[in-house]
Amino acid sequence: MEISLISLKIHHKTIYRFNEPVALGPHRLMLRPRESRDLRLISSQITITPEAAVTWANDVFGNAVATAIFRTTADSLVIDGVMELQLDAVAWPVFSIVASATVFPFRYSEVAGASRASANERREAGSEGRGASRFQA
Repeated sequence: MEISLISLKIHHKTIYRFNEPVALGPHRLMLRPRESRDLRLISSQITITPEAAVTWANDVFGNAVATAIFRTTADSLVIDGVMELQLDAVAWPVFSIVASATVFPFRYSEVAGASRASANERREAGSEGRGASRFQA
């Protein structure tokens, strides 16, 4: 199995604007992906405006959670995060693909096609009177 290294850069920016200055309560921020044996955090930078005291902890699931405490009022809040990650993944595909299925749309064999058509007919016949269609005038 061949392992490929994939580098990812995620930029997440959230902006809140208020009609007048407000006092901001503590904010819980979950901006970093959870690391695993396949996913490694290379760097993380978070900028918060207005300035905040930021502390980090892990929740019970292993997620990194930041808490931002603000000391001033503000008429906007900007949370800007940039993370660089490395994904160590097995080269795609991780399972064998039949040659006839490598090009999409692909054709089913006659037996598989008949079976699929039968399943679609049963599904369509059983869907009457359910879902959004029953609310139509």
